[in-house]
Amino acid sequence: MAEAVSIKGTRNGLVIRVRPDASFDEVKSGLLRLMQQGCGFFHGAHFSFHWEGDGGDLGRERELEGICRQYGMVPVEKWSGSRAEAAAASTATLLAFPSGGRCDHDAALFYPATLRSGQELERPGHIVVMGDVNPGARVVAGGDVIVIGTVRGEVFAGCGGNPHGRVVAFFLRPTALVVAGVQATLPLPEVRYAGPVAAFVDAGGLRVAPLSECYRTAASDSEASTA
Repeated sequence: MAEAVSIKGTRNGLVIRVRPDASFDEVKSGLLRLMQQGCGFFHGAHFSFHWEGDGGDLGRERELEGICRQYGMVPVEKWSGSRAEAAAASTATLLAFPSGGRCDHDAALFYPATLRSGQELERPGHIVVMGDVNPGARVVAGGDVIVIGTVRGEVFAGCGGNPHGRVVAFFLRPTALVVAGVQATLPLPEVRYAGPVAAFVDAGGLRVAPLSECYRTAASDSEASTA
């Protein structure tokens, strides 16, 4: 029997083909196996999914995309919003982060509105959203993701080999959260802090804590590295 998942190279990137009669568990484990076998080979490659038969489920495709992103792959840009939304967001969808590249900490994208379902931001540097990240929206940054509102969508920070990325928001209620390649276990604990909250990676793994604690941890790490 054919594999549940196969990968084919095209002029527009890699196409990940999903066998129509395979269970989602088979598809997920098959994709993970391919990623592990080709560890490093796929880094920086653009990809899209091709669901044979009746087509795939958007939620499951997003989960599979998350696996590919953890191995440094970049999804081919898709747009599901209206023409008016596409025009309004034309400055939002920018560059895919470079393979293995370091974040340019002087470069930041400011998006002056709430990011709505179907909209995506992607940037090698930092991204600042002056609003919420709604369910169905996605933010991918090589550096930090700072949201002046609530995260209810998907957020990926510290991509492309940057271990110092952080996600900062007033409230974190994400549908996907990955920082420096470490995926958060969802849902996050229902804890309310007095101010902004940050998700970051330290020696204990991915942590969610008040922003002030994140800064203290970063300062301690910096002092230790220069000692």
